Amino acid sequence: MNLSSVICPICGAKISNSNNKYHFTCRFCSFKKNPALGTKQNIENYLEKSLKDIGQILALKDIPEIYVDGAREEDLRQIKNDHQVKLIPCAGHIQNADGIWAPMVLPFQDDLSGFFKEKFRQLKPGGMLYLSTPVTRIFQKNLPLPGQINFFKSKNVMFLLEQHGFKMAWRKNRFSRALKIIARRN
Repeated sequence: MNLSSVICPICGAKISNSNNKYHFTCRFCSFKKNPALGTKQNIENYLEKSLKDIGQILALKDIPEIYVDGAREEDLRQIKNDHQVKLIPCAGHIQNADGIWAPMVLPFQDDLSGFFKEKFRQLKPGGMLYLSTPVTRIFQKNLPLPGQINFFKSKNVMFLLEQHGFKMAWRKNRFSRALKIIARRN
């Protein structure tokens, strides 16, 4: 059996003796990547619940429109929006956006570095990025989401943000399975 090494996408550590680049655990930062267990859930399962936090991003910066990652126009039409902000599906061609809403997309990203580079490119300096993702804790084991391939600890997400030019502006995950973050692009 020919075992090769894999580079951890979070801390950059070389993980030797890995027989699969889609199935490993980093012994340094505890990031875990596993093959998907089923099909990916649709964003509408998370979107409406995540939009309860929209007041937090508006308190940090007055934003007239927010691009929603992974959402379709019909998904957004069904959502009740109490705030004076326009929700727009996020397409790859956008630039100079004030805000991007990306609920529960990190667990399904095959290329984490590419995802953060794309969001950095799409946001203007000072633009806000909302993320939510399930996180693992020492005494809490969560069931994986259908289709989930990335498993994070809170520090993994913080490191990824800093590594790609973002600073945390707001964070919420006390006693919760999910980490919710609003980060500002430098």
